[in-house]
Amino acid sequence: MIRDPMTILLSLGLTGAMALGVLWLMLRVQKGKGGREIARGYPADRFPVQELTRSGPLASLATTQARLLAVYAQLPAHSEGAVWLNSFLGELRQVMDVAYRAAGIAQLYGGSTQLERLAAEVQAVEAQLAERLVKRALRNDGDLDEADLDARLAVLRGCVRELGRR
Repeated sequence: MIRDPMTILLSLGLTGAMALGVLWLMLRVQKGKGGREIARGYPADRFPVQELTRSGPLASLATTQARLLAVYAQLPAHSEGAVWLNSFLGELRQVMDVAYRAAGIAQLYGGSTQLERLAAEVQAVEAQLAERLVKRALRNDGDLDEADLDARLAVLRGCVRELGRR
């Protein structure tokens, strides 16, 4: 066992420096993620078959995303709601990407009611989120239970997995 005070202080200093280095690295990675721009709607350069996106479930998803992006722009940058909504918008972008691919396949083989169900589910989450934000604004309370929203997000993820298997 090492009992030399200088060795102990040197070890503590080295451990503290490593912890600060890891914290600095984590903050830099977090800033990189926060600054990531989420593609709005279905840009033509990434989604060439624009006739799929102009109506039906994909148009509904793009409209919902636009409304949520507008809400996100109004929230304080590092608030709990902004952090959660940024995460949700990232998930929604992935859902929209998968839905576009599924719509392309569905166009070849006939319509898909699953895409309509997915769009309806996203709209339900949007309505629930709006209700939560209004309650939070009226009550000015940051400790609202978000378990319902997390459950809805889990349902969306399940829909994406289901669409991905087809």
